[in-house]
Amino acid sequence: MNGECETTVIIPAYNAEKTLMRAFLSTRKQGIPCAVVIIDDNSKDQTADIAKYILTHFPNVEVLTNDINL
Repeated sequence: MNGECETTVIIPAYNAEKTLMRAFLSTRKQGIPCAVVIIDDNSKDQTADIAKYILTHFPNVEVLTNDINL
């Protein structure tokens, strides 16, 4: 696999401060090299802060944030 991701996991999140980290860590436990894309759907809680934490502390993560709730 040479360190490359074979799979991309997309985590849609809206007001997911209580579950986002658990969902993200679950992707890591699978043992499959993957990239993770977290899509924050304009949450009103701390979801964006948690997503930013994940982005800065783990490789192969991208965070997208919607300007309006879709």
